[in-house]
Amino acid sequence: MVIARLIALCVSLLIVTALCLPTCVLAHSPLHSLDAAYVPWGVDEDELIGLSKADIATKYKDTLGFDQVESRVFFTDFNRPGFGRPGFTVTFADGKIVAIKRLFIDGGGCHIVGPTFKTKKDALNFVIEGLSKQTNRNPKDDARLKEARKRLAALDSPAKN
Repeated sequence: MVIARLIALCVSLLIVTALCLPTCVLAHSPLHSLDAAYVPWGVDEDELIGLSKADIATKYKDTLGFDQVESRVFFTDFNRPGFGRPGFTVTFADGKIVAIKRLFIDGGGCHIVGPTFKTKKDALNFVIEGLSKQTNRNPKDDARLKEARKRLAALDSPAKN
């Protein structure tokens, strides 16, 4: 009887502790992650795959920047304390981005990550699905959706000789 009560007490403490832990502590646990859904940031993953750091610095001069270790591309105008910071975690090979995933660091320091993309096609499908699901799209989002569909169609069409 004492052992059963001790086990019940331990299980209760485990449940209460799990419920009381901050979400960001759980997010860094291998047992849990916070997955980022698609949010229109003005630059999407497919647009960056295959670009070099110099390409991004030129094309997105006033929009994107790099952290010191160059593994993260972030939006320069969203560096406001307490509001989080959207960007992308990137992997370079031969000087070009070969893998990318979106990353949002919220005001509490929690990392909310999206899926990793290694192809423009997979990234475009994520963009199209995300924009299509939005019920409150504005004209700019509609234009992004139309453009993403065009880019996907161009990838799917056979190369012209």
